[in-house]
Amino acid sequence: MRSRLKRREADVNNCGIDVALKSSSVCILDGRGAVLLEQVVSTDEAGLSRVLTGRRRMRCVLEAGPLAEWMSGILERLGHEAVVIDVRKAKGVIRTKKKTDRLDARNLAKMGRTGWFTAVHRKSVEARATRTFLQARQGLVRTALAQGSRIRGLLRAHGGQTGRGEARVAVARKIAVLLHRLWITGETYKAAA
Repeated sequence: MRSRLKRREADVNNCGIDVALKSSSVCILDGRGAVLLEQVVSTDEAGLSRVLTGRRRMRCVLEAGPLAEWMSGILERLGHEAVVIDVRKAKGVIRTKKKTDRLDARNLAKMGRTGWFTAVHRKSVEARATRTFLQARQGLVRTALAQGSRIRGLLRAHGGQTGRGEARVAVARKIAVLLHRLWITGETYKAAA
């Protein structure tokens, strides 16, 4: 039983991807730890597809970050397992004097091979979309309130007075709802003539 388990593990390739904004380093190891490929690719679907399409299913390890969920979706569409890991705990496992993207990708692939990582919880697409909308709405409300306060301050310096703030908050909410509707439906905003 034990030898069969080792053989099965030896058949699995592992991939480490050090994700960056413009280009990402990819390292693919076989089940025994030998480097099959080290390459820098553009951080987009086409760049990853050139390197990962046509390969059998791999475990691809990425560090948690702003692009990790997006890249995980691409990897899963290409037929690979995507594992997003905790960056702080990864640094505790790998202690190297040199820090390069190529070495980071290789170390991530090694972590996938050994299993010495802590995977983070990945939010659903719906949860991420809701969070994005709520953050955008919060930003709009803050901006509307700040602008209202700024205008009131400027008018007050010249003896002008303005009403209470509820109307400004209501306008900010209406703008947020309008933007959400446009975002969901994919329509383009057309101002009334």
